[in-house]
Amino acid sequence: MRRYLALAALAAGLLSFRTLGSAQTVHLVLDPSKTTIQWTLPAVAHVVHGTFNLTSGNMDFNRQSGAATGMFVVNENTGQSGEKTRDGRMKKSILKTAEYPTATFQPQHVTGAYQSSGTSTLVVDGIFHIYGADHPLQLHFNVNIAGNALAATTEFDVPYVMWGMRDPSTLFFRVDKSVHMEVNARGTVQSVP
Repeated sequence: MRRYLALAALAAGLLSFRTLGSAQTVHLVLDPSKTTIQWTLPAVAHVVHGTFNLTSGNMDFNRQSGAATGMFVVNENTGQSGEKTRDGRMKKSILKTAEYPTATFQPQHVTGAYQSSGTSTLVVDGIFHIYGADHPLQLHFNVNIAGNALAATTEFDVPYVMWGMRDPSTLFFRVDKSVHMEVNARGTVQSVP
């Protein structure tokens, strides 16, 4: 009788392990209407602030291996700083949005202890594509999960001059060679078999 009870307990344990193991892929989708992308460009005597709009964003990653796929797309034509002439110059001469209308981030690997509820700190390595070129980029995310609602923040720098974009500095107007980005994302998340 003990032997049968032990076998039953073992079978139940294996079934439980299989159920847990079947939900190893995490699928998240960002809501562009609730996601903000802000940028800051320090300049002589003042700082320029602006925004971009997210077009779409989704990622799948395996909790065990960390392997990730997906794409986050930003419409560069939505870039604005509140000054129409400056924004037109930024799109035409620096970002060249007629030729390069989007910037994308393609996740490849996730590290960190993902929590299906509460807070997590995740590191996402991937490829940032902007101005027609790919650049390796590592993003550090603070993530909060409540039910299936996702809130995530990250910030990073884009060394736009180093990456081939025009420096808008003039003799009397100097700006940094790097733009600071802050992302405040909202969306949904689920675990899938």
